[in-house]
Amino acid sequence: MVPAEVHAQAYENAKAAGVSMGRYLAELIRRDQVDDNGRPVWAAEAFGDHEQVPLTG
Repeated sequence: MVPAEVHAQAYENAKAAGVSMGRYLAELIRRDQVDDNGRPVWAAEAFGDHEQVPLTG
């Protein structure tokens, strides 16, 4: 789940770019910079520097 305020910001950014929310998110993901392990370079700052636990769905 995405918090309502984060969703609203993404929606406004997509609208300002003149694209759909899906296209906007796809482009963000495509441009995401990752380290040699495939982890986003900003992840430690945002989530802490701990071992990753695999997500299951």
